Amino acid sequence: MSNSTRLDGPVSPVDPNMPMPAQDSLAKRSVYKFISNVVGLISNIIIQAIVPRALGPRAFGDFNFLTSFFGQVTEFLDGRSSVGALVKVSLRPNEPGLIVFYIYYAFAATLFVFAGVWGFIAAGWADNLWPYQSVTFIVFSACWALLAWYHGILHKICDAFGFTVEAERARIAQKILSIVLILAMVFTEKVTLTTFFIYYLVVLAFLVVGFAQIIIRNGKWPALSEWLMPWHSVRRYAREYYEFSLPLLSYIAVESAVAVFDRWMLQNHSGSVEQGYFGLAYQIGYVSILFVVAMSPLIEREFSVSFAEEDKERINYLFHRYMPILFAIASFFGAFVCVQADSFVALFAGDQYSESTSVISILAFYPIYYTFGRVLGSVFFATGQNKPFRNIGLSVQVLGIGLTWLFVAPAEYGGLAMGADGLAIKLVIVYALLVNIQLVHITNVLQLGFRSIFVQQHLSLAAFLLLAIFAQWVVNLNFSDQSVLAQFLAGGVCYVLVVALVTLFIPYFSGLKHKDILNAVQYLRKFKEAGLTVDLPTDNYRTLDSRLKIAILGAANSIHTRRWVNSLAERGHSIHLISLHPCVGHYDNSVTFHRLKFSAPWGYVLNWFKLRSILRAINPDLLHVHYASGYGTLGTLSGFSPRIVSVWGQDIFNFPYESIYSRLTILLNLRTATWVCSTSKMMAEQTVRVLPVIAGRISVTPFGVDSEVFAPGPPPRDQVVVGTVKTLLHKYGIDTLIKGFAIARDRVLQLKPDLGQKMVLRIVGGGDWQPQLEFLAEKCGIQSVTKFVGPVEHEHVADELRKLNIYVAMSREESESFGVAVVEASSCGLPVIVSDIGGLREVVLDQKTGILVPQERYEILADQLVRLVLDPERGVALGQNGRAHVLERYEWSKSLDIMEGVYAMVTSRYKRS
Repeated sequence: MSNSTRLDGPVSPVDPNMPMPAQDSLAKRSVYKFISNVVGLISNIIIQAIVPRALGPRAFGDFNFLTSFFGQVTEFLDGRSSVGALVKVSLRPNEPGLIVFYIYYAFAATLFVFAGVWGFIAAGWADNLWPYQSVTFIVFSACWALLAWYHGILHKICDAFGFTVEAERARIAQKILSIVLILAMVFTEKVTLTTFFIYYLVVLAFLVVGFAQIIIRNGKWPALSEWLMPWHSVRRYAREYYEFSLPLLSYIAVESAVAVFDRWMLQNHSGSVEQGYFGLAYQIGYVSILFVVAMSPLIEREFSVSFAEEDKERINYLFHRYMPILFAIASFFGAFVCVQADSFVALFAGDQYSESTSVISILAFYPIYYTFGRVLGSVFFATGQNKPFRNIGLSVQVLGIGLTWLFVAPAEYGGLAMGADGLAIKLVIVYALLVNIQLVHITNVLQLGFRSIFVQQHLSLAAFLLLAIFAQWVVNLNFSDQSVLAQFLAGGVCYVLVVALVTLFIPYFSGLKHKDILNAVQYLRKFKEAGLTVDLPTDNYRTLDSRLKIAILGAANSIHTRRWVNSLAERGHSIHLISLHPCVGHYDNSVTFHRLKFSAPWGYVLNWFKLRSILRAINPDLLHVHYASGYGTLGTLSGFSPRIVSVWGQDIFNFPYESIYSRLTILLNLRTATWVCSTSKMMAEQTVRVLPVIAGRISVTPFGVDSEVFAPGPPPRDQVVVGTVKTLLHKYGIDTLIKGFAIARDRVLQLKPDLGQKMVLRIVGGGDWQPQLEFLAEKCGIQSVTKFVGPVEHEHVADELRKLNIYVAMSREESESFGVAVVEASSCGLPVIVSDIGGLREVVLDQKTGILVPQERYEILADQLVRLVLDPERGVALGQNGRAHVLERYEWSKSLDIMEGVYAMVTSRYKRS
């Protein structure tokens, strides 16, 4: 591939050698992440119910102090380089040197840690650095931190390769092992600080080995010869990782130092018992971090790939989709922990931790902001905002040092001596401030609205707190005489039910949309699709014996409305068009137009009285409503019968899932309709999924084309023109066409230079996405052979199609309910390449009238384009077959026959009212 089609960066988004996307989808990986974290949640609950009580505040505090100390050491040594490994391996999965170098670095860091521990102990400084701690536990803690670091590295690499499902299975096995071991320790009465350290080392080692085996089993572990890395490669990788981490090194150093300082201050001035209280609160709060910690590598990977492909729309979607949800999940747990602090202490720790209730309530808010900060960090790293991330972090961390001194230092040093409570308050303040400053910056970079996200964040937290307090109030009224466990369980059940009920009607505060709720409900209902049989009717309707008086309610500015109205009028029917919209284009002189006063969206309700008046004056044989949502609602309010409703696409694929109100509106409009029409079988099936009882009252009325207007013409000479005629929006996949064409042209240039020079790309249509597409064409090196024609009137579409040799429609899922443009292209005798989705799959017979390609798979599109360009006779054959298929199934006169057949059936079977 020549350099003309490469983008800046390590991997070109149009690179034909780019590895295929991970086999498991983001949704499937997310499900396994969720399952493993549920198991992890159970494991942590069991551990937290046993260990603090068995060890006591002092020993438990020593464990938390030491592991926190060495955890910060490895965090500093990591320097966010493991995030760099995730990003780099995600983009360059076939480069084993990335892994080899990083493992070398981890080994060197291990030697550094042990050398440092030995040096401090030998110099007699251990008591100053680790007050009141034994050498054995210091060494154990160092081993624990290093194994935890190795585990994190290998976990990220598994996610980068797309081995998430296998990795989560290993995590599930590890959590089960941890439960078995801790229970065995309890039953044998061996829970001591020493055995607890050994237990942790065993389960971490198990997971490290498991992740390594996954990488080896999938053939991604470097071969033996690749471990002998030449010095120039070592230097190159070192520089690459160093440059990635450089903007963050100072911040990481300060952050780690501040974290060590925090715990040292607490240990030195308040002692191990306060450290134990803080450790218990932190561990309980960590439960709400588990999910986001596991999910963030997936989000980081998606952000990284989208940023490398310069897909800003995808980045914005990921941000808006996942940030509120993850924050809401953490808020859900955090609010419950805050309100139920007393119960947590009683159940998981006992009376010896009774003074830790306040610190648990305070620290419950810390994981919420930690969650937000973790995912925001993913966005910073993926979009290359490392320096701003560092600068913001440094500023807030410096403030944090002063707050630690204020809240933890004894009175003689000017502090408030608040112990664990003070350190908890400090953490909440610092992280709340940090993430919101980060949010201001990243929303400016991504051109998002800060205010809406900020408001959603705090409304979500406030809502969960109020619901948790309400649930506890209900429990206190009804279960006050029950045991602590019974009250805790009742509180949890009540809280979940209240949150579920409120989320059902107000999903906003949970980071969800009404569509998410309705999708879940629809999934749970599991509509039986096996019994759905919708055939294309051709001659199974009776012929009209006379002309009808038809009232058509729909958008008068739509070309589709105009085609139906004019064609029915030409057949002699008396047509009355009623619309909120002005007439656009030429209508037959015999058509009577009635313009309704009030405009959308309120006009779909406010015009009901006027519509009833018009229908009484017209007294039509039937009312045909085009579009099931807005105009469908107005038609329902008219009360007229017989009433036919035609679904168009967005009204049945999107609108029912926007809100509960939308869902009920569509159900009402369809249920009260006399008959329903759909332009495709696929859309008819979707209509039945929305309302199963409609299955006996729906017909497929294909939106055909006028084969005399859309007729073949002489092919372009001296050029091979690949193109499309679509609105320039993301859902229509024009970016996939550009990428695929760039690869195809480059390959043809290599095989047949003269033919490759003739290849040009012609994009007809207007839309908001045109600047991004023009930029993409430039980055792919094909701007000189790409022409953006702009929007054209429908009357000129056939002329534009005849200027092409190959027509491409790489639309994304659910954006094509029928595929009129593809039928028009086939009618012009063009070979078509389309996405294997929805209505396109219905109108194109793969390898007979056209070619189906998986959506967004530009590399496969490129393969098919090369084949057609090198074998023009095959393209001619596909085009001829496509036109024959249109004449047989989608000729406009046959579509009119089918619609008239529906009219005949409805008017003969149902009386007017």
